[in-house]
Amino acid sequence: MSAPIDMSGSISTGTTQSGIITQAQGILKDTKETLDGWIGVAVDKTHQAKELKDNVAELNQNVEKVQKSYQDLKTFT
Repeated sequence: MSAPIDMSGSISTGTTQSGIITQAQGILKDTKETLDGWIGVAVDKTHQAKELKDNVAELNQNVEKVQKSYQDLKTFT
């Protein structure tokens, strides 16, 4: 069974140019939505990482204060 041939002599696949464009636009839209989602997750993770870094820095400061207080207490006893 052979494929139909259009007036220009090209083999017709039954897919129009506008159909291909519509499919491509749909794929691009889906890809954009996926990428936007990934970017959103990356931004959230970046904010969480910064918050964690800040919390660790504060914890380290508190540890230093406790150590200093302990040393001060040892010198008075």
